[in-house]
Amino acid sequence: ANKGRFRSREGYDLGQIVQSGGGPKRAASIIAQRRGKGIAVLSIFVESKPASAEVCAITKTRKGGSVENYLNDSMSFGEFRSLIDQLAEAEDTTGREKSDSRIHYTKLNRRRMARLERTVVLNETIKRAAAQNKRAMIWLVITESWCGDAAQNIPIIEKIAAESDIIKTRYLLRDENLELMDRFLENGSRSIPKLIALDRDTLEVLGTWGSRPAALKEYFLESKGLGLERSEIGEL
Repeated sequence: ANKGRFRSREGYDLGQIVQSGGGPKRAASIIAQRRGKGIAVLSIFVESKPASAEVCAITKTRKGGSVENYLNDSMSFGEFRSLIDQLAEAEDTTGREKSDSRIHYTKLNRRRMARLERTVVLNETIKRAAAQNKRAMIWLVITESWCGDAAQNIPIIEKIAAESDIIKTRYLLRDENLELMDRFLENGSRSIPKLIALDRDTLEVLGTWGSRPAALKEYFLESKGLGLERSEIGEL
């Protein structure tokens, strides 16, 4: 583990916690508990990034067609959920890699999504922002069935969209749409889920969100800085 001085934004000296015997997991647990793992602070309206002019121009065209092709190929949330159900029953997964682990996570993620659909309650700030939104939008979400971050965030994205009569969600699989995915990389990575907010009438790219709430991104990076592996971070 990293035993150097490392202070969280809450003021904890995390390196000192590690050296005193708490270990990196204890230090990262403090971050997670303080921030609620980012779920409670998810706000696409607050955290979304405006798209650059270059991205706006590029995503209006596609080899062999236009952005409408992506939308025509996309799924509703219900269709995406049904796809996961079918894959889980067939011991299969989306994407190019058909490994046992990804098949396992496809089944696990369906249960995660079902639980969050039942239990997540939006805070009033997010509900009010969605209800007061005046711009008709399509939220095009790039994802895969095996992605744990997607399973944790998509039910919340759906709940936010449901608060507005003029926000519609659509879903695309990343590995089947790499040309689009590569226009919205996160630090050079094809991180998902990636939400692309489009003007419903012009299909202009208004902004993007993903792959995690801002607080959770910071928590993840701080945990990595403490020497934790990705699998260990996910257990906290």
